[in-house]
Amino acid sequence: MHQEWQGLGDVSETLLLPLYARILESRSRHPVFKDPEAERIADQLFPFFESSSRPLYRRLAQGKLHPLLVRTLSLRTLHFDQIAQTWLQKHPQGTIISLGCGLDTRFSRIDNGQATWIELDLPEVIRLRQNFFEAHPRIQQISESVLNLDWFSQIPSGPRLFLAEGLFMYLPETELRLLLQSLVIQFAGSELLCEMASRYWVENWGWIISYKMQREFHLREKATFYCGIHSGKELESWAPGLKVLNEWSYFDEKEGLPLLYHLRHLHLISRIMWSLHCRLGDTTQ
Repeated sequence: MHQEWQGLGDVSETLLLPLYARILESRSRHPVFKDPEAERIADQLFPFFESSSRPLYRRLAQGKLHPLLVRTLSLRTLHFDQIAQTWLQKHPQGTIISLGCGLDTRFSRIDNGQATWIELDLPEVIRLRQNFFEAHPRIQQISESVLNLDWFSQIPSGPRLFLAEGLFMYLPETELRLLLQSLVIQFAGSELLCEMASRYWVENWGWIISYKMQREFHLREKATFYCGIHSGKELESWAPGLKVLNEWSYFDEKEGLPLLYHLRHLHLISRIMWSLHCRLGDTTQ
């Protein structure tokens, strides 16, 4: 396993933050969800991480993530779960495609016993996943960059939901625009749930993001945000035919984060990071 961790790139290594947020949330006194699979992975990782020379790994083994980060990432995960579950009720035999899947455990939490799941990430991440997850007849893995559009040919027909949780902000804007435009053309009628960052914060305060990534989380230099948007309307302008159906931020969660809920109308703050549920193209399925 040591070799697989050594092979992770700067951005790929960020998969550890949502993983450990789920672990700590699941083990908390009042969790918003339980994630036994993530806890199982934590137990497997503990001996290796505890003795690692990497400060990031030792910190995670000790459960040292800020409680606010744990809760915000967990609320994001819960929101993605809820949207996917609602979609599966309408399309029980549809296909859910997890773009930049990392060490995602969504299948174990919400699978309905009928859907097809596709997990797409860089080859080194897929190799890492194979240390923790057994093969399943309804799960297909694709070892590819999300920006190399050759993977389109491996997506089956029928209803499709694309999930991009904690991914798009790490991609160059020009290439992300092309990806979205291509998704609209190739998969018209499908849906996309993605998380985006604020353009204002990326362009004016990106150094703070980089500082936190490197100094607080001990991630490496290239693990930072590369693009953002001002609004859902801007995202629509990137890919004609893309329609934003709904927007969500963890500031909207009165029960989960009551203090932040009162700031939900201050978009400069509440839209630093937020999720957008979109339809790709006009054709319905």
